[in-house]
Amino acid sequence: MPESRDRGHRELALLANLGPTLMAARELGALWERTRSLVQSIGETPLAVPVSYGAWSYYLVLGDIHESLTYGRELLALAEQSHDEGALIEAHFALCGTNTLRGDLTEAVRHGEQAVALYGHTPRPELALQYGHDPAMSSGVLTGWAKWLLGYPDRALEASHAGLVMANAVAHPHSIAYARCVPSAHLDIWTGDTVAAVANAEAAARLSQAQGFQFFAAWARISKAEILIEEGALVTGVEALREAVASYRAIGGGMLVTMWLAYLAEGLGRGGQFKAGLETLDEARDLVERGDERYYEAELYRLQGELILGLREPDAEATAEGCYLKAIEVAQGQLAKSLELRAAMSLARLWHQLGKADAAREQLAPVYDWFTEGFDTKDLQAAKTLLEELG
Repeated sequence: MPESRDRGHRELALLANLGPTLMAARELGALWERTRSLVQSIGETPLAVPVSYGAWSYYLVLGDIHESLTYGRELLALAEQSHDEGALIEAHFALCGTNTLRGDLTEAVRHGEQAVALYGHTPRPELALQYGHDPAMSSGVLTGWAKWLLGYPDRALEASHAGLVMANAVAHPHSIAYARCVPSAHLDIWTGDTVAAVANAEAAARLSQAQGFQFFAAWARISKAEILIEEGALVTGVEALREAVASYRAIGGGMLVTMWLAYLAEGLGRGGQFKAGLETLDEARDLVERGDERYYEAELYRLQGELILGLREPDAEATAEGCYLKAIEVAQGQLAKSLELRAAMSLARLWHQLGKADAAREQLAPVYDWFTEGFDTKDLQAAKTLLEELG
């Protein structure tokens, strides 16, 4: 029986409503492709925007950053054509998230700040109800994440805090859980504020458990495991992180896994399990190549150098040096000054041990001197101490 236009409309409406409820299931790729095909065959329809948004969200969560970029750009074009300001805000948020994960950090900030500017200062709870989150909150915390990577820790914390304030103003539980998870999983740990990290992770865990938010509950567990590793509880932290990441992936999660595997590799290395750490980094790099999630790629090379040094095999220093230089190259390509600083510190420490203190200082000092804020954060304090040791 030929498929009628009315039947296409009915099927499209059904699929558009079903898709977001099952967003994390891996088999839904075919559903979203069918839904998109219906939109294209029917032509102009008010469901085009939610369909593109749902497909963007699905591929992002899955960790397929390339596909999510395709749908994010499609969403922006549809939003501009529709003259729907809410859809336009959501589209800019979508491209903020995708570009952050792919390592295009300046583009991420541009879209995130555009979303916040369009949203304004007055809470718009109808957008949280329509899209499942408050886009000013989401754009704020993700812009903060990108700003930290770019080398602006104070501005990063300010943007993230503004996002949490908006989530509380809207009083939308899903948005509050999201805002708590992102700072605890990223900024608080990156800046070295473990007290805030614990508070955010615990708050996210309680709210997620009460509301049944599977993904955010998994993120909170992962954050708490990362904090254990940061604080030196390596055996407990590594096992907890391994289990939490496995649970997250079992429910369809793929995004952010490259970073979590990097934390796992670091914890394994600090516990003397260098080969296991290197195998974990191999898995992370494979995900980078398959999914194009590149925001933490520089750290993967830096940590590879650290683990290779731990093996104490012949030519370890030369191989590690190559890893650190590659990390610096990747970070510079992304303008990721915070990750460039970490790689420069690792290289400077190696050169100092090899009796090349002058070269170490010349490598590290210009990167440290570039920064204009965040001097009370963990990495910048470590860089200052290392420069003092180098004389």
